Amino acid sequence: MIDFPSPDDWQRIYNSTPFDKLSEQIIATVNTSNSKSGIGLSSFKRNLDTKEFLLQLQYRLVDIAKSYIFLTYYFEKGIPDEE
Repeated sequence: MIDFPSPDDWQRIYNSTPFDKLSEQIIATVNTSNSKSGIGLSSFKRNLDTKEFLLQLQYRLVDIAKSYIFLTYYFEKGIPDEE
């Protein structure tokens, strides 16, 4: 049977990581790029490319956070030597 982290374990491990701060920085960067958008097609395209990159970065950060939580949870449980 597979053992998954409880909601309390999930929150405890997640709170010990910098993922929230990184996510806030990404959102702040998106908001900054919105306010600095220039006039013209090239700046519009560059702004869209930047937003798309930052959105993909945020998705990857969520995936990394999930992987880190599982990794830490199972590491803390220990690996039985006899198996």
